[in-house]
Amino acid sequence: MSTYPHKATQRLEDMEPINAPKLHDRIYEDILVRGLEYRQEDADEFADGIALLRELRDIHAEYVNQAGPFADPFGEYLECSGQTSERAGQFFTPPDIVDMMVAMTFNGVDLARERPFTVCDPACGSGRFMLGTAKHFVRHNAGCLNFCFTNVDVDRRMFTYCTMNAVLNGVPGIHVHGDTLRMEVWDAFATLPVGSVAMWERVPPETAKRWLVSALERPETAAVAPESAPSAKTQQTTLEGMA
Repeated sequence: MSTYPHKATQRLEDMEPINAPKLHDRIYEDILVRGLEYRQEDADEFADGIALLRELRDIHAEYVNQAGPFADPFGEYLECSGQTSERAGQFFTPPDIVDMMVAMTFNGVDLARERPFTVCDPACGSGRFMLGTAKHFVRHNAGCLNFCFTNVDVDRRMFTYCTMNAVLNGVPGIHVHGDTLRMEVWDAFATLPVGSVAMWERVPPETAKRWLVSALERPETAAVAPESAPSAKTQQTTLEGMA
């Protein structure tokens, strides 16, 4: 059993016993993919995904109470359980360093400007810079998340956990499973905040690639977003789960 800085993270490990399906696979299949087909009249067919989402929301709420808003339980779980690959270049930036870099990036900038910011993390991991940016905007921009974050990672686990972090924290963005160096996109989701959480929608790879190219080449001028890109000016008012 691993030792975690926050007790809530242990619950993620408990959801992934030996010889059981991987947690990231369950999130991807039962929530992100099958969840898009959900209909109230067919709720019984989605019982596994609904139960999984409820448990993740509960863990997220407990983790936020222990670690603070916009903290990263999935990243902590992967690091402390030895599931990152240093050989593959996976090194998670410590949260304090993330906060410092975000503060330096937006120092002296008008966060409430009319045109939303576009920010891109080409090797996003579990989305810590996305979460750090959201925390900075909530603290210094009256709760308004005036940005759209583009996350990319070649590892599908990271892509899945990053997307789930955006869903649970209500962060607007495009989340891409792909290779930034080769400019290859295999899968993508957009997240659109609704209150303190986010709805999600699958984005065609060709659309996600156009958005990624725009975010990399013209990070401050994505005034005309590709089809399926989320609206960026959203108000973050609470840190509670779905109503």
